[in-house]
This record gives sequence, structure tokens and C-alpha cells, in this order.
Amino acid sequence: QAVMAINAALYAREKIGKGQYIDVSIVNGTVFYHWIDGVDYLVNGNPAQRPESTTGSDMACMNVYKAKDGKYLTIGCVEPWLWEKLCKMVEKESFASIQYGPVEKQQEMYAALAEVFAMKDRDEWVTLLDEAGINTAPAYDLDDLFSDPHFKYHKAVVEVEHPKLGKVKLLNTPFKFSETPAEVRMRPPLTGEHTTEVLDGLLGYSKDEIDRLRQEGVVE
Repeated sequence: QAVMAINAALYAREKIGKGQYIDVSIVNGTVFYHWIDGVDYLVNGNPAQRPESTTGSDMACMNVYKAKDGKYLTIGCVEPWLWEKLCKMVEKESFASIQYGPVEKQQEMYAALAEVFAMKDRDEWVTLLDEAGINTAPAYDLDDLFSDPHFKYHKAVVEVEHPKLGKVKLLNTPFKFSETPAEVRMRPPLTGEHTTEVLDGLLGYSKDEIDRLRQEGVVE
């Protein structure tokens, strides 16, 4: 996304003869990865389903855990000293020496830590771990994501008017420009709405050819 933003700014400089400030961040970019399930949630209210698995990754020290209130938190303890600190905090000191042990050990540690994290609510754990200097964060569902003050401030979601659905919410561009602001300029198209525009304007089909394709049911 940073590369796309830089290319766009360079192209704009050729057109307007002026450079500009680009605001692009990892956290804003991650929202745009939800361009399928996120839009489905925004338009239809369908929440994304969390897959059930023994462990979200192969490593107990880098994983997602379910808390007492049914919400999830992330743990990121790649460094041995940080993993040792977590193990001591949750009274699992024996795990410190097998941080990068085989899969069987990872599953054993994950199951043990899952029991520990199930004893308190997510926000309580996040506060405790953060105060202890252990890398953690709440693992959002889509409700949490789109109600977060950060994403509201950065206008991660915009509203557009749709001829059939009325006002619909869509994901905004993940990067901002100071001189040539990127914005959502179009609503989702209706089926076949731009057939002529694409075939004629972009591909050079004649009117007769387009009419024939419509009659044969190739396009709408």
C-alpha cells in the first residue's frame, strides 16, 4: 500500500508539478484487508466467523487466546527474555526453556496458557500484560474494529448512496494525500451497469457487436 501511494504521488507530481505528504500506516492498511468480509458486515450485517483450531499458529508464544468473557487477545513474545517474563507471570516457568520446542510441546503450552487466559476478561488481561511490558493487544471482531475511535477518526468507513440499497457503508482508502485526496468516488455498480462503457470505451467493441453479445446472453 505504501508503494501504491508513492506511485500515485509521483504520478500526481507529474500532473500538478508539486510533491505532497502521504499518510499510510500498517494499522490502517490492515482494515483494508477486510474488503470482502468487512464490506459484507457493513452492508449486510454478517459477522466474520472465527475458525476453530487448536492453535492459531504453530507457536504458543505468538498466538491468539480466548478470555473469560469470550473475547480474544494476542500474545507476541518472540524474544526469549519476554517469553520467560510471561511464563513467570502466569506461573508456568517450566515453559521458558521450551519456547521453540516441537509441535507437541507447542500444543501442550497453548492448552495450558488457554486455561490461564480463560480465568480473566480480555481487557483485564490486556491491561495486566501491558503494564508488565509484555506484547499484547485485543483481537478485535468486526464490531470492535469499526467502533474503535482510531478508525473512526481516520474515516476508515464512508457512506455512499446506492439506487437499490439506499445509504451503504464502504471501506475508505487506507492512505491519505495532502494535495490530491483519495476518496471513494463510486458506489458498487449494478449488474451490467457499465457493460457498454467497458466494451466500447475500453475495449473498442462496436455498437453492433455489443448488441449481439447482449442478444446472445453473453453480457447484460
